[in-house]
Amino acid sequence: MDGWLPLDRVLRNHLTDLLLAAFVDPAKRDALCWLSAYCELAPGQNSGVVSETALVRARPGSNPAALQVGVACLGGILQSRSGEPNVVAPGPRMVGRLASVGEVARIYLAVLQAAGRRQAALTAMEPLARAIAEAGFCFNAGLFFEAHEHLEHRWVTLPPGPVKRFMQGLIQISVGLYHARRGSYHGAVNQLTKGLEKLGGLRGTMMGLDCAQFVGDVVVYRRQLIARGSNDTGPLRPEEMPHMRLMGC
Repeated sequence: MDGWLPLDRVLRNHLTDLLLAAFVDPAKRDALCWLSAYCELAPGQNSGVVSETALVRARPGSNPAALQVGVACLGGILQSRSGEPNVVAPGPRMVGRLASVGEVARIYLAVLQAAGRRQAALTAMEPLARAIAEAGFCFNAGLFFEAHEHLEHRWVTLPPGPVKRFMQGLIQISVGLYHARRGSYHGAVNQLTKGLEKLGGLRGTMMGLDCAQFVGDVVVYRRQLIARGSNDTGPLRPEEMPHMRLMGC
């Protein structure tokens, strides 16, 4: 179970994959829009069943065919049912998790909108720098698990060397903050320490990241975490959350 929102591992991973694909796939972005619209309408409905008509009405300019494509892209999170009228219902893993999935979809769409405003800059980047920038949008929204996944997909293909070490440091820091969000003190301190060791000595920018600022933020956060100790692992406070400052994005 995720310590931030009550999602089981399979559903969390499925949603993460949708977000990461949505950075480059308009169909996945649209599917997340349909999921968000469904979550807005479903509370109070009979077992979460929402008519296609109501969903299409909630997204002016859309149509039932686009809704069907969106539901299919969601891979079982939602299900279409034919009848009078046609309806959309929650998939098995959505039962009891509507509010959490709706909040995740809202945050995901905000991240995608932020990335969309920088689309020209992202398109001009080489692939690895773009992946770091997209992970940065996730990281700065508190989506540490998603940031880690996006970076790890690239890290595994890199040859040994400074860039791979740099990427591993970012991954370990993301994992550390994910542990902190879940209330795992020892996991957080351990991963943050390892990540800082990988990034130690970096100055200026690397792959577009302001390393001095980022490392400084993480050092301060880790120090605060240790000072509070393992008996105080409440939610991350927004004002102390490290931030990835990306040059040119």
